Amino acid sequence: MPQPSRPGPTPSTQQTSARLDTDSLRHIAELAQQRDQVDAKLAESVRAARAAHRSWSEIGAMLGVSKQAAQRRVRNEGTSLTVRARRCHRPGGLGQAV
Repeated sequence: MPQPSRPGPTPSTQQTSARLDTDSLRHIAELAQQRDQVDAKLAESVRAARAAHRSWSEIGAMLGVSKQAAQRRVRNEGTSLTVRARRCHRPGGLGQAV
């Protein structure tokens, strides 16, 4: 005896799903942009602290990491921010409107 077929998603269900997918991607891009802004401000604050002769141990304590991790983070941050900015602003990158 043949099994009754299940009805597929209705067009409105498909549209809602597509909208939610687009909204979630847009939200990811917005959060990534906010993270980049916070990272840039954090790097600026670390440079100011170093200019004021604050130790890497003190800076690390404020970040919740070791002084070595703080040094690595700040040293690598310039590179990672540049890479992220390029990725987000190229055609098809995260910064593109969905």
